[in-house]
Amino acid sequence: MVRITWSLAVAAIAASLPTTVAAQDTEVEPHPAAEYRQSLMQGLRAHTGALRGLLGGDVAYEGHVLHHAEAVQGIATMALNAFPEATGGEGSRAMDAIWENWNDFLTKARALKEGADALAAAAGSGDMAAVDEAMSAVGGSCRGCHTDYRAPAN
Repeated sequence: MVRITWSLAVAAIAASLPTTVAAQDTEVEPHPAAEYRQSLMQGLRAHTGALRGLLGGDVAYEGHVLHHAEAVQGIATMALNAFPEATGGEGSRAMDAIWENWNDFLTKARALKEGADALAAAAGSGDMAAVDEAMSAVGGSCRGCHTDYRAPAN
């Protein structure tokens, strides 16, 4: 009986203690425009990844190529004005160099748009070799911008 009473007392004390320790919220929320921009870039990554799978023969949904290419084109269009000033900083990998070198950044963003336009045109033609070539141009424009204007991941 003492053992049961002791067990119940311990259980009651344990139940009254917090079950989780509140973690300190050290992650800074990015500017809403930066969050939106990050969503665009994640979409771009998803569609280019799908295209790489289609071009590499990993999956056989050739009819999807045009849809993904058009999505890349749309995202590239939206990216042209998705970098309002003062939307970098904490929670964003966009470097201040974007706004310090705006004309160069815009040139690189336009290169993405031009590459995406060529990708959509190639996909519309059904010429998979042209799609592959256009994908290389899109990838190169992404790298060119990220090299100069995207901070490394923590």
